[in-house]
Formats: sequence, structure tokens, C-alpha cells
Amino acid sequence: MKTASPFSLRRSVGARHHRLAWLAVAIAVLGAMVLSPRWVWLETAEQISLDLRFHARGPAFGEPGSIIVGVADSSFTIAERAPAIAAREPILTAMGQPWPWDRRVFAEVVRRLRASGARLIVFDIVLAAETAGDAEFARVLAEPGAPVVLAS
Repeated sequence: MKTASPFSLRRSVGARHHRLAWLAVAIAVLGAMVLSPRWVWLETAEQISLDLRFHARGPAFGEPGSIIVGVADSSFTIAERAPAIAAREPILTAMGQPWPWDRRVFAEVVRRLRASGARLIVFDIVLAAETAGDAEFARVLAEPGAPVVLAS
């Protein structure tokens, strides 16, 4: 009869403990996932995954000639940062007002983009509440030139 060496017994006991440890970790992770409020872990994992996918893809460039104009925090203080230019351009003073901006600001943006040769203008901003200047903005949208697409 063949007897097992103490070394092989230790290895099989160690492997069993190793598997039990992984099983305990898996149960703990699954339990945390199920009991976590609103499955926050899934949202976080998706955000990390999205960052990794964009990083792995590398830089992507839009169609040649595409320009994106955005509204940033600095858009609200441009008149303060460039008072000489703001004195010549009243639209910059209007941009210093709280959000939502007067629609005359957007009307002027459309005018200037069309004058610059824009072929398409897209507003990715929901214009929900009525503001002063809505009539002027509507007139500018109806003028000939580059079509304007509004978010809904």
C-alpha cells in the first residue's frame, strides 16, 4: 500500500484553503454588490471602464473644419477679464448675467457663426424657460444661412 508523503498532504490542504479563501472573497464581493445602495459600484465601474476605453482608443479628431464652441465657467466672467473688449462688444456683458442667458446672446452667436462660414450650428443646451430675447432668437433662427439644430 502506497502512503502519501507529508508534502503532498500539505499541498492538497493548502490548495483547499486557497480555494476556500477565493470563495469567501467572491461571496463577500457579491454580498457587497447586492447590498450596496443603488448599485453605486456598477456606476463607478462603468465610469472607470469608460475612461480606460477612451485612453486605450487614443486621441480622436473630428471632421476637418469642425469647431466646438462651449459654455464654460470662464464664459460668465469674460467681460471682467477683458473689459476693453467688453466695452466694444455688449454681448460679452450680457454673458456675465446668471444662467439662463438672455436669448439675444444665442442670437448673436448664431449670427457670428453664420458670418464665419459655419455650415451647421448645433445647440446642445436645453432652452426650457422663457427669457428675454426669445423673439429675436426666433427671428435669427428663421433667417437664411447655416441651419440651427436645437436640443429638445
